[in-house]
Formats: sequence, structure tokens, C-alpha cells
Amino acid sequence: MLFRYCWDHAVAKCSACDKSFRQNQLGADLLAHRAYLCPRCREDLTDSLRGHLYACATLPEEIRLRVHEAREAAWRLVSDGRPGDEAIREAEAAIAALRATIQRTVWLKEPASSPSAPCR
Repeated sequence: MLFRYCWDHAVAKCSACDKSFRQNQLGADLLAHRAYLCPRCREDLTDSLRGHLYACATLPEEIRLRVHEAREAAWRLVSDGRPGDEAIREAEAAIAALRATIQRTVWLKEPASSPSAPCR
């Protein structure tokens, strides 16, 4: 979703540096298996990035709705302590619906940086 809909604007803000960053500016530490780091202070910006995805106005409404449904299902799965099969199936169904919606709607919006003429 980030690459398709949020490439042209800031997606995360570092509270330590008080700076906002686009996704191509975020750092990573491959040896420590960490991604979405502030390029200045190495703070983990995953929560900021998630917050952006839940509220970004450039995401189609249907995708935003599916993101919220998947988030709620995952939250219920975690907060129930020891989840049962029904909670797991609900979370899996919400994630599958989100993926299907993304695949179906990805072709509805052309990326801002795509050229109008085909490459040769």
C-alpha cells in the first residue's frame, strides 16, 4: 500500500528528531532485522508508519476500511489471551479481504510518478 499510494508524501514522523520522512528516506538494519528506522537517530518508526496507513487520505476508502477491519481482528486475537480457532479464522479472513481489495483496486489509481508514454 505504501509503495502504491504513499510514495509522494511523508509517511512517518520521528518524535525524537521531530522530522517527517518519505518511505524512501527510512533506514533499515538488516543484521538486526529492523526496518522503518529514522535515518537520523535510528528510532523505530513502525508505529508512526502504521498510524499513517490507518489515516492516509490518499488510500481508497475501501482499502482504509479493510485496514481497520484487519487491525481490529488482530487486536481481538491478541487481547483475548489464548485465542480460539474462531478468532484466528476471523483475523485470517480480515487479512485475506484486505489483500483481495488491494489487488482489485491497485489498478484504479495510476502512480503519480508513472510516465504517460511506455518505456522503450
